Amino acid sequence: MLSSLYLSASIGLVLGLIPAQGLCRRLRGGFGPGGRLGPVDVGFALSFLLAAAAPVAARLVHDTSVSVAAASAGFIVGFAFQPLRPPLHLRPHRTLPAVTGVAAAAAPWLLVYGSALWLALYLMTRRSDGLATLLVGLATPSLAGAAYQSDLATVLGGLFAIVLTFDYADELPVLFGVVTRRKRQSSPTWRTLALRLAAALAVALALSLFFFNRYVYRGFGMGLYLFRGGNPHLPFIAVTFDDGPDPNVTPAVLDILRQRGVKATFFMVGSHAEDHWELARRVVEEGHEVGNHTYSHRNLVSLGRAGTCAEFLRAQEALKAVTGVEPRLFRPPRGLYNRYILELAREHRVTVALWTRSSRDWLELRPDEMVRGLLQNVRGGDVLLFHDGGNLIRTTGGWRQNVVEGLPVLLDELDARGFKFVTVSELMIISGLTGQGDGLEMVPAGWGDDRE
Repeated sequence: MLSSLYLSASIGLVLGLIPAQGLCRRLRGGFGPGGRLGPVDVGFALSFLLAAAAPVAARLVHDTSVSVAAASAGFIVGFAFQPLRPPLHLRPHRTLPAVTGVAAAAAPWLLVYGSALWLALYLMTRRSDGLATLLVGLATPSLAGAAYQSDLATVLGGLFAIVLTFDYADELPVLFGVVTRRKRQSSPTWRTLALRLAAALAVALALSLFFFNRYVYRGFGMGLYLFRGGNPHLPFIAVTFDDGPDPNVTPAVLDILRQRGVKATFFMVGSHAEDHWELARRVVEEGHEVGNHTYSHRNLVSLGRAGTCAEFLRAQEALKAVTGVEPRLFRPPRGLYNRYILELAREHRVTVALWTRSSRDWLELRPDEMVRGLLQNVRGGDVLLFHDGGNLIRTTGGWRQNVVEGLPVLLDELDARGFKFVTVSELMIISGLTGQGDGLEMVPAGWGDDRE
């Protein structure tokens, strides 16, 4: 799969490096009947077609959303560093063909929504095309998420936002009222370049913080058959553990839970459950809930439909064989999911169960730091994420002493505050009965809703 991703990215990079605009600008005269089309027009059109070809070629290589995103990103990177590239002051003819071409082939609805928003902003800003483009660029991640309800589409929208912000950042003085209208420059000044670079870096930093906080270790996205948290007005909390069972951590965690009468949900890796079947059975025998965390903890969004299905089904079979219980909950590694995972959930009547609060134990925080971070933000309906195995990269061998030392302190403090501990399925039932969950994503397992 990695070779397919590298190939897709390389195809996009090679196509992006083709200097169609630069070559056309070196031609004299016009094109077409009567020379109506100038070199800039033809260069824009050719660059647009090359940009659209990148995601199309990726689908031929490996028809997955990750491959398309890799090719799209590769094209934009190549386009930004291509030889004979247009001068910086020719803003509309630098990144627009790359962004619009990639969007036309990879995310056409994003192009439709973006164009409609651009037209509205163009009229609102008194025909300022540059300012309208800048505002659309900043809104692109949200537009992509709304159009496709896809994590990768949002990431691709973020990339569009960065490149468009760089090329149109000199419209910021107009946006904030510093000047009434930007004058076109024959060449960019160092101040303009500094402004563009600073604005692009600011957008990149903001997007990175957003995705790291909400995407990588909190879970992100929208869809049916997806549960994140429960009713915030009731004092129920679900404690969950990923990546186990692990003989170095899971027994201690089970002892802590048993001593306090707490029932938790363990999202087990299928191969780990087979290797440590006695621990997997102990989890069930002591009244805890078992969830599917794939068979080998692979990143599902890069596998495509067949690979995702194989990881899910093999884990289901392994966990049922070991524990005697067929899991009704599924948590993809790192909370990353796509439409294939949601389709699997609907087909097999399971719920994709994410979380609302991460302990961040994978950062190997000190126990007191980990506990303090959770206690400062915890509320009713929260699903707390811990790990009883693995680490940030590998699936085994992680340092989880912070969990073993911090968990008793956390549970005792939450109990003192009046919180009640339930499994994820119990939290879903409570949320369903009270009619309140975390957003529109809460759908209990087993619901036969046929909507997309």
